[in-house]
Amino acid sequence: LQSLRERAASDLKRIVLSEGDDPRVIAAAIAAQRAGMAQVAIVGDEKGMQDALTAAGGADLGIELHDPTSSPLAAELQAKLVELRAHKGMTEERAAKDIQNRLVYAALLVATGHADGTVGGAVETTSATVRAALQIIGKAPSEALVSSFFLMVLPEGHPSGRDALI
Repeated sequence: LQSLRERAASDLKRIVLSEGDDPRVIAAAIAAQRAGMAQVAIVGDEKGMQDALTAAGGADLGIELHDPTSSPLAAELQAKLVELRAHKGMTEERAAKDIQNRLVYAALLVATGHADGTVGGAVETTSATVRAALQIIGKAPSEALVSSFFLMVLPEGHPSGRDALI
């Protein structure tokens, strides 16, 4: 785990967390930003995220907030979604609606270069999280398979009897 943290800090990326309304995600955003592992952005209701960051002591850390309902990037993200999904019948009207979905919005931030990666799945299902990533970001052309994984760090004193990485 320490090796992963060091590698992340040595090559700082812009990472967007798509579930900014979840307290665990707020805590993770604050921890990652403080540790210097990423330049973090979160997606959700702007006021709710601001309030949660303030309550958790992270309002002054420079975590970027993205609210799909009032985003200045809406037109760009909508156009990108139409471009990417036109072959599946995506219209401007449907894209305007779809970018309100936090997983879609986060994936579009990556697809448009506003972020280097996205993390989700704390609240949303694995299938919804992977579907948004595949449909919008896609896989590397050189790769045949797609894979995902869960990384769980158990706190000291957990019933497992050790500080474990599972």
